Amino acid sequence: EGDRARRASLRYLNFFRLILAGLFLVAGHELGLGSESPRIYHVVAFAYLGAVLALGFPDAARRFGFERTVALQVVVDVIALSLIMWVSGGYRSGMPALIMVMLAGAGLIAEGRMVMFTAALATIAVLIENTWRYVGGKQSVDFLQVGIFCAGFFGIALVARLLALRANANASLAAERGAALAKQQAVNEHIIRDMRDGVIVVDARGRILHANAQAVELLGMAHTAAAGLEGLALNDLDAGFEPMLQPGDAPGGAAEGRLLRVGPGGRLLRCRAVTGEPGSAAAGDTLLYLTDFDEIQRQLQQIKLAALGRLTASMAHESRNPLSAVSQAAELLRDEKRSEMQARLARII
Repeated sequence: EGDRARRASLRYLNFFRLILAGLFLVAGHELGLGSESPRIYHVVAFAYLGAVLALGFPDAARRFGFERTVALQVVVDVIALSLIMWVSGGYRSGMPALIMVMLAGAGLIAEGRMVMFTAALATIAVLIENTWRYVGGKQSVDFLQVGIFCAGFFGIALVARLLALRANANASLAAERGAALAKQQAVNEHIIRDMRDGVIVVDARGRILHANAQAVELLGMAHTAAAGLEGLALNDLDAGFEPMLQPGDAPGGAAEGRLLRVGPGGRLLRCRAVTGEPGSAAAGDTLLYLTDFDEIQRQLQQIKLAALGRLTASMAHESRNPLSAVSQAAELLRDEKRSEMQARLARII
């Protein structure tokens, strides 16, 4: 993401360079540029336009590499604008302001020490031009103003670089959070898809935002895909849902479940509504849980049968023990000849 943003910024900067180079050629005389040496000015302007066209094509970035292309473009900007400043009356021509613009663009695109290098190169070029002008005695030079321009070169380059670093950090953080959010969304969708209950999300206007496949099946609409319900009004699907959309007593809580026979299938369902908490992203939305009440009844019946089976087994076990003693005593009584033992076995029975 960061590299794509840098390449997009470079395209915009190249477009600005192209407009600037064309302006130098077309309206340079009207802007008062090249007054001291028109021939050199036109040579520099044509050379600058050619360099902008040559380095602005995507093929240049593939051939030289992105970082080298950016470095070459900034060096060409500084040298060309410094030469135009030299033949246009010095810093009063306004070229230092354009150099600042180019340095700001380089600070947003370039990386590492390249930003400070371009600021130093621009400072050296401006100082050399004004020193040559001062030594030649052609024009008085205000070195204080020139020094302010040079300090501005470093300041703008540094600030632009810090902004670029912060933008890259925010882009990386946004990408990480986006990946985490996408992963969490995939997990949530998997959970909702595999739930045994039907789930329907309804917005504040009563429109269905999402429905899982189980909800479609419970409503008796197996021929309709889950995505086919999105955008439909819940009341148009079945007017029996109207009570579930009424605001509850406690937002964010679960309303008491209701037994409703809804949907084309007419299946008896236990419907439970949960409203979004105020201030949250889901504020105004309603989450409907649909549970097959027939399935609940079947489960209850199975629980009852299981309990009855355990009770029957317990009763059989409790009955088997004394019956076993009676049976054993009766067998012994049949074979016993002594009267005393017969009386004792009779008491046991």
